[in-house]
Amino acid sequence: MKKSELNRFNRLYKHHLRSLKLQRKAQKTIEAYSRAIRRVRDYFDCCPDKLKPEQLEEYFTDLVYRPCLIMQALKQRHAMRI
Repeated sequence: MKKSELNRFNRLYKHHLRSLKLQRKAQKTIEAYSRAIRRVRDYFDCCPDKLKPEQLEEYFTDLVYRPCLIMQALKQRHAMRI
């Protein structure tokens, strides 16, 4: 992900966290929602606000029916960054 896109993601992510805290969500809920957003970001290697509905539908379909594929793709992307 480009540095400018990563900066945008970080800004939106912090806003998301603040919003959840203001809604008085439980800490475990905040952690789960935040982890889900980071996983989508890592899977597509872009800021999630740029994704099309079809991309998200495909991701969530794979997550439900083929979770091992999602985890494998995330591990590969993580390994490429190291």
